[in-house]
Amino acid sequence: MTLSEQLAKLRASKKAAFEAQQVHVTKAADEGRTLSTEEQTAVDAAQAEIDSIDADITRIEKMVETEAKSAQPVNKSAAQPGHVFRTVSGGEAPKAEKGLAFAQYVRTLAQAEGNKHVAATLAAEQAKAGRIDSRVAAYAKAAVSGATTTDTDWAGNLVHDSGVIVQDFIDYLRNRTILGQFGKNGIPALRPGVEGVPVDAQASAASAGWVAEGGAGPVTSWSYSTRKLQAYKLMALCVASNELLRKASGAADVMLRDELARAVAEKEDSTFIGTAAASGGAPAGILNGAATQVSDATSGASATAKFEADFAYLVGKLITAKIPFAGVVILMSTSNAFALSRIRDANGNYTYPNIGMNGGNVSGIPVLVSDYVGNIVTIMAAGEIYLVNGAGLDIRISDQASIEMQDAPTGNSKTPTAASLVSMFQTDSQAFLVTEGIGWERRRTAAVAYVTAADYSKANA
Repeated sequence: MTLSEQLAKLRASKKAAFEAQQVHVTKAADEGRTLSTEEQTAVDAAQAEIDSIDADITRIEKMVETEAKSAQPVNKSAAQPGHVFRTVSGGEAPKAEKGLAFAQYVRTLAQAEGNKHVAATLAAEQAKAGRIDSRVAAYAKAAVSGATTTDTDWAGNLVHDSGVIVQDFIDYLRNRTILGQFGKNGIPALRPGVEGVPVDAQASAASAGWVAEGGAGPVTSWSYSTRKLQAYKLMALCVASNELLRKASGAADVMLRDELARAVAEKEDSTFIGTAAASGGAPAGILNGAATQVSDATSGASATAKFEADFAYLVGKLITAKIPFAGVVILMSTSNAFALSRIRDANGNYTYPNIGMNGGNVSGIPVLVSDYVGNIVTIMAAGEIYLVNGAGLDIRISDQASIEMQDAPTGNSKTPTAASLVSMFQTDSQAFLVTEGIGWERRRTAAVAYVTAADYSKANA
């Protein structure tokens, strides 16, 4: 039995002892009494067993740490002539598709209950058996070892091979967010910003005029407000059962990867295309204070007529504000983009042939789509919006935490409030906390305009 298997067995025994304690304590509480002598004896015996198991777990975890640190690479240069080195294993697994290697590492770390030394051993065993991407083992090993990136015989390849699994997941995540689509596939890029650096946000533009010979030149003015760029902390909390995490399967890895990415993307997109002011540690939505009106509600108006009226309003706002159209983008929901792609004229031709559920363009203006923007259609000048990337992606795991299972939790460590909590230990689950530092700021208020209540799937009643 390997050390990791011994740890798993001990943890299962500890859980069983804890559940035995709960039976006695719960029974007494339900009956409105204190523990009987027999129940006290049983609870104390179970606690003694738990304490003994904890001591065994600590010893074996130290052994795993020692094993990881003392592992030595094979010295091929010292081999006898003609000696052939072979790896006896289940075969190296092919490199996982984008984002999955990171999910495999997260699952391995969860199986090790957050212990990176145990995770390194598990990852090495699973990679040797061909069940996970070999880069996961390298990444796990890099997290606990004293290797250097200049050591060509051991860890020199970690800069490329293991570091890429985190970047893979970030790329996978970014491609599923609105912000991640800017600067790719012909979409204009947002203006890069540096956290903590003050910038001037322009509220109005200057103008010029022709002057006749001897005439006075026009005096124009414009206004600015100074703001400091800030990266905010976006946190996504996901919970998965240990039954799922124990299954070293491709389906489990895909589910974990997609759920982690979905949780971050949903909150990031809905906040970015939001109308709320900055508050509660969240940045202001880019629609906050922007020009807006309700989508065309003319009685009997066709879907085409509604979109054309909305489009004219949005474009008109940027023209009036003298916003250059070189970096303009339209953003709408996937359902509205799909609805527009199905509209035909009287001759059966598609009215908007260059748009589909994955985006496209309208009159040459790129269209971005998101599942999290609702019935809002937005036009924006990408170069007039600062994007601030703060601290990179971080993930933490716990099976001991108690989680408030709400999408709008009320818990606060500064001003504690009562809340209903679910124990990860009691429910045999793991909690994953993904943290990302990111922020944005409009350079010009007039660079954004939007319409609400847009629905291009049908004509108005």
